[in-house]
Amino acid sequence: MSEAGRAEGRANERKRVHWRALILLPDWQAIPTSIVNISESGTCIISPDTRPAGAMMQIVLFVPDLKHDGRVMPWLLKMKVAYSVLSGSGFQLGAQFLQPEAAAVEHIRAAMRR
Repeated sequence: MSEAGRAEGRANERKRVHWRALILLPDWQAIPTSIVNISESGTCIISPDTRPAGAMMQIVLFVPDLKHDGRVMPWLLKMKVAYSVLSGSGFQLGAQFLQPEAAAVEHIRAAMRR
């Protein structure tokens, strides 16, 4: 784990990424977002809209396909917002995965090593 991860008391190492995601609203509208870092337990999302700390949400996370360059695999994940901070023209949302599928965690782990 990196020194920054230890200093922040994180259980899992984070990796800087530039992945796409969609926040799914209760009415199934989708808000396009970007993922700027990720770990096995959560992620930091750049979103045009905020969500309050403690809010539950679903995202579709587009993880690079490890077998086909340029392709992605979508994973539907439930998350809990840990924080929301104004950042530029949007918000940084820190969120923790809630009971993700083992296959999703393994795929994220493998993509982080790439």
